Amino acid sequence: MLVTCPHCPRSPVYWSQTCYRHIPDDEKAKWREDVIGDVYYFGGVNVPFTECDFSGMDFKKANLSRSRLERTLLDGAKLSETVFIEADLTECSAKGADARKANWSECKLDGADLSGANLERANLEGSDMKKAVCTRIDGRSTLFHGIVAQGTSFAGANLADAIFSQADLSGCDFSGANVARADFSGANLAGANFKGAQGIPLVITDDETISRDVLENG
Repeated sequence: MLVTCPHCPRSPVYWSQTCYRHIPDDEKAKWREDVIGDVYYFGGVNVPFTECDFSGMDFKKANLSRSRLERTLLDGAKLSETVFIEADLTECSAKGADARKANWSECKLDGADLSGANLERANLEGSDMKKAVCTRIDGRSTLFHGIVAQGTSFAGANLADAIFSQADLSGCDFSGANVARADFSGANLAGANFKGAQGIPLVITDDETISRDVLENG
């Protein structure tokens, strides 16, 4: 039987009988502190954190693989080297988060807002991130191999040395981005916008129209 919050149809979050919204406000700070302790002591694999507010919290090097983080707030959080493998982060918000070297491989990131986040040398290989917001991210040397990111915005992002090989980037916005030495080999760039993009990619798709567009804006 599906367990739900006694006050609404949402699922209860970790170590609670209610969803996050219905944890009493005067208990939320203590609940978040307990979560941090348990994540590091017991591990955070396959844990329900849907719609929680972890803004500004420190999850450095934590393992949150396969956890449910849909619509969760991680704005400004410390996520360097955090492991999110196969986690569901649909429509989450991690604006301005420090996620250097974090492992987001095979995650669900559709509709997520990562604007302004530091993703330098992070791994997003094989993740679904359709219509995500990645504007102004630091994506230097980041692995985006095989991502499915139709309609995602990378406007103004620093993507120098990033790897987008075999990715579906159709309809993506790379306007004003730094794509110097980026690898787009085998990527689907149909309808992508590179207006004002800076730098020349190391490897470009075989599509001559896209290749010419990128080079002309470099």
